[in-house]
Amino acid sequence: MRFMLPNDYSVLGDIFIKGILAYIAIIFIIRISGKRSLSKLNSFDFIITISLGSILSGVMTNPDLSLLEAMFAFSLMITLQYIVTFIAVRSDKFADWVKFKPALLYYDGRFNYQAMKKERITEKELYEKARTENYSSFDEVFAIVLESEGTISVMDRNEHTPESEAKSTLENTHVPGQD
Repeated sequence: MRFMLPNDYSVLGDIFIKGILAYIAIIFIIRISGKRSLSKLNSFDFIITISLGSILSGVMTNPDLSLLEAMFAFSLMITLQYIVTFIAVRSDKFADWVKFKPALLYYDGRFNYQAMKKERITEKELYEKARTENYSSFDEVFAIVLESEGTISVMDRNEHTPESEAKSTLENTHVPGQD
């Protein structure tokens, strides 16, 4: 039972005060940097979100980490994200390097086993995803895409044809049977 209680209860007050101030600081920094800071549009946005949470946790639980150090770390991560997005918007090559491309896992009645193997996704997982999206049969599914930020999109066959935006948005993605 002793391991569950702090040796010095004043540490709880420090956590409380540092937690509130760090929370206010992170809100302030994110308000300045914009909504993009919390988006999960791609892998590096996700990394920023995780990093901010880790910094917030660290400042609250590590008595050796000052609030100023945490604010510096928050600001550094937001600045790095800004620099990466600034360059990515201006350079397609850089954007291709830092962002994952969507992976077409299922298209027009056929599984793309090569992409599924590369992304480590099974048929069973795709069937489960289709069910959670209220598809009772794959006859209703036009395409399943692993998006660049890690979510899986299921496209309805009735809303998409091969000439539709589903194919045009995936022009750089291998489509099975379209070699």
